[in-house]
Amino acid sequence: MVTDLPSAARLCHVGIDQYKAGRTAGLMLGSMINAPGDVVLVSGRADYSAHRQRIEGFQAVLAERFPQLRLREILAGQDERDRISRLLEKTLAGSQNIVGLYNTGLGNTQIHEALARHRLGGKVVYVTHELYATTRQLFEKRVLTLTLDQNTLRHAQLALTLLLKHLEEGEQPDTYQSGKVDFIAVKSPSSVAATLSSSKKRNHNKAKSLCRKISISPAKVWTWDPEAKGNGAKTNRPFAGPTHEKTLPVGKHPLQLYSLGTPNGQKVTILLEELLAVGAKEAEYDAWLIRIGDGDQFSSGFVDVNPNSKIPALSDHSVTPPLRVFESGNILLYLAEKFGHFIPADIAGRTETLNWLFWLQGSAPYLGGGYGHFYFYAPEKIEYAVNRFTLEAKRQLDVLDRQLANNRFLAGEEYTIADIATWPWYGNLVLNNIYGGGEFLDVQSYKNVVRWAKEIAERPAVIRGRKVNKAFGAEPQDQLLERHDASDFDTNTEDKRQARGEQ
Repeated sequence: MVTDLPSAARLCHVGIDQYKAGRTAGLMLGSMINAPGDVVLVSGRADYSAHRQRIEGFQAVLAERFPQLRLREILAGQDERDRISRLLEKTLAGSQNIVGLYNTGLGNTQIHEALARHRLGGKVVYVTHELYATTRQLFEKRVLTLTLDQNTLRHAQLALTLLLKHLEEGEQPDTYQSGKVDFIAVKSPSSVAATLSSSKKRNHNKAKSLCRKISISPAKVWTWDPEAKGNGAKTNRPFAGPTHEKTLPVGKHPLQLYSLGTPNGQKVTILLEELLAVGAKEAEYDAWLIRIGDGDQFSSGFVDVNPNSKIPALSDHSVTPPLRVFESGNILLYLAEKFGHFIPADIAGRTETLNWLFWLQGSAPYLGGGYGHFYFYAPEKIEYAVNRFTLEAKRQLDVLDRQLANNRFLAGEEYTIADIATWPWYGNLVLNNIYGGGEFLDVQSYKNVVRWAKEIAERPAVIRGRKVNKAFGAEPQDQLLERHDASDFDTNTEDKRQARGEQ
């Protein structure tokens, strides 16, 4: 339907002409470059027919229309992001005149990181395909110039609709090829992207007509699709328990943290750094990186510490046998009570702190799994879902704004675990560190939340805690994959490790 099946007769073709897609990418890239220079082409798998056709179209239009541009390299990643990173690093190091980069698919994160290392982000014309979480982030950072959003899911839906009509009504559909392609390009500092629709009128109207007829009826019994796409597809499963045997490492300190630098992970590392800052020497800790995209949370060792297979998880070896502590809110409460800091001793202050701690634990899933997922990560933007969770996110921001109107911190004048729990979610949100929806949510209108967020962001322990177990982003100096000693902040951040040639 979208691609041919072996030994199957083709009813009709639904999808983009990949050769023309490559030509279009080349035309766009060449038209935006004013000076002669080198162009680099990156392909996740150059032997895939779709990618090969894109490459051929791109090469052809460069040769025909832009002789001043030299295609310096075709870097084939073989579906390995690390390979893409190595090849691109070598190419960038060996050329001083790269003016354009075209990626047929896969490796945009690695491309971004390589461009950042060579200070080329935003200085080369960078064109790729599809609009999804990573390319949205690259637009926000003004690194990516243009993407051809071909929306393969839309074509799959159209193909299924045509097939059903054929089976039910015997209708022989026309070949549907071009459809609607969105060209998403950086527009201005105040607007991340502008959408320019290009389509043949007949096919576009046909697509709209078919899309209106598409509806999804849930099956009587749901079945799991392990190949499903979208954020979260590889980080969760419909059953619990380990998938593989692996013992968790144990370092030299009593507290062993197994985590990733997401908002929930930041809660714990910020508190640990705050405890050390007030002199709680027993709060020294080892922080081990858990790559949830690789399934580390499903190892037997991690499941022993947290049967729910979610980061963060803590093991306290200061007691015998070691005590496991899971759920981020519970870890904060456990550490605050263990060391006697960041939770008031009086009943009124303690209760108000716990009011807001538990408010956060109940509210954050609406922000992350609701608004963040459907606005930022979801491969298809569903208007109902975006509106539903945007409404809730703004209501929550207003709750916080009203509380902070007459209070320096959430529970009053004292900085507590309520603030430490809430800042990684709502502080990062209003400072536009997550989801890229600051303008969409009008976060600057929540002036009290912004004031609170900025004050906390300047705390040295918060700056340190945000770096721990951070394995993503374009600033290697802000990434400390593992933390085993305070000196690691000075010697083992990713920029230092890369300078030493460490992987």
